[in-house]
Amino acid sequence: MIEGPLAAICPGSALQLHPRATVILDENSAAGLCYADHYRWIDQNKFDWQRHK
Repeated sequence: MIEGPLAAICPGSALQLHPRATVILDENSAAGLCYADHYRWIDQNKFDWQRHK
């Protein structure tokens, strides 16, 4: 759903097209991601409108 291509075999992959989708994973769930460091950086450097207040 997160790193693969958009595909009918994985309906969740359509969420990649949503402009404000948020995926929440714990470290164990994210262990197999190829770009985990990149996603951590994105989480730490959010735009103001993305921060919860």
